[in-house]
Amino acid sequence: MDIVLVGLNHETACVKLREKLGFPEHCVRNALKALVAGPGQGIAEAVLISTCNRVEIYAVVENGDTGIARIQEFLSKFHSVALSEFESHLLTKSNIDAIHHLFSVASSIKSMVLGENQIQGQIKQAFELAKDAGSAGPILTTLFQNALTVGKRVRNETAINQHSLSISHAAVSMLRQKYTDLTGKRILVVGNGKMGVLAIRALQKIGGTDVTIVNRTMENVIEIAEELNLEVRGLDLLASCLAEADIVISSTGAPHPIITKEMVAEATSARDGRRLLLIDIAVPRDIEESVAEVDNAELHNIDQLQGAINANRDKRANELRKVEEIVAAELKKFMAWLHTLQVKPVIKGLRSRAEQIRDLEMQRALRRFGDDLSESDTKIVQELTTRIINKMLHEPIIKLREEAAQGNGVGYTAAINDLFGLEEQPAAGQLLAEAK
Repeated sequence: MDIVLVGLNHETACVKLREKLGFPEHCVRNALKALVAGPGQGIAEAVLISTCNRVEIYAVVENGDTGIARIQEFLSKFHSVALSEFESHLLTKSNIDAIHHLFSVASSIKSMVLGENQIQGQIKQAFELAKDAGSAGPILTTLFQNALTVGKRVRNETAINQHSLSISHAAVSMLRQKYTDLTGKRILVVGNGKMGVLAIRALQKIGGTDVTIVNRTMENVIEIAEELNLEVRGLDLLASCLAEADIVISSTGAPHPIITKEMVAEATSARDGRRLLLIDIAVPRDIEESVAEVDNAELHNIDQLQGAINANRDKRANELRKVEEIVAAELKKFMAWLHTLQVKPVIKGLRSRAEQIRDLEMQRALRRFGDDLSESDTKIVQELTTRIINKMLHEPIIKLREEAAQGNGVGYTAAINDLFGLEEQPAAGQLLAEAK
């Protein structure tokens, strides 16, 4: 049994590749079911994290190398993308390295925005979707519960998320570098999701008061529009809104671009040379890449916000040591639990063998007594032999668990199997059952 990670993120792949391998929420359950389907797959459990900055699959597999290869093949087939196109960008890790990576992700130190808070909710959602799909078994359930504990401890015990800069705030920070004053600038925000709303609030704090929000469903934006004093337009008016805007920030959940090169070209042609700045913070992207070719149009995507993000990262870097200490402590606890799984079957086998011997010798003794023992006497003898077994096994079992927690379980279980003539270690499927 191995725990593996296969995926890519903002450090290993550009947004163009990340969006090719991303999983919309409505696809995740079916994807997970397909991944763990069939005993021949060798994949017993799986959880899928898919965000704008990462696509990562965590799985419990019978064999690490084989499991990683099958997950890579799954990603290729599911998205109809040749493995050769993304294999060199993949991050693959096994066992303690995979677990350490997940805990680091949960702590937000692996995020594009150091200390951002959204990752905690994203991990929780990924775990819930896996439970719904039936792909989160006992090992990944414990692993992800521990990962959420890491995130909670980091938020409560460090200042890593103080003054945190979200992707939306990074976009607004970029605007401040280009415009010293937003007075008179017409700003168009496309989409009413969390990042869009965060962007609007950040814009208003620096003087961006002329804001129009465009959304597919009008009733979904009325409340936020009234709260923030926004103009509201339907998506059918997007083209005309582009012509009026000076700045566009787009963050929808659309599966395909909704702002095309033709739309932007038409909008800029009627602007008397005024430039149109577009910032796309959606994954998959909302704005066609070719928009950058349009005269008087300047396009930036999520990967190009790194400058503002790095400046904010430096402010909180001194908290990294505290975060890493929390990650290390929780990693040690989880590995101790994981190692004890190795000895649960041998403990069960040892108890079973002792019980067989006790039962056999009890029956032999009772036959020799014949009818001389009363029912109460028989019960006393049974309790006596049971106590003897429990006391004899108590210290060895405690020692076995302690050694397993220290990573020495394999040697001890092998010795006990040999000394007591027990069966060999169980297969991964049996081991998973023991974890329940």
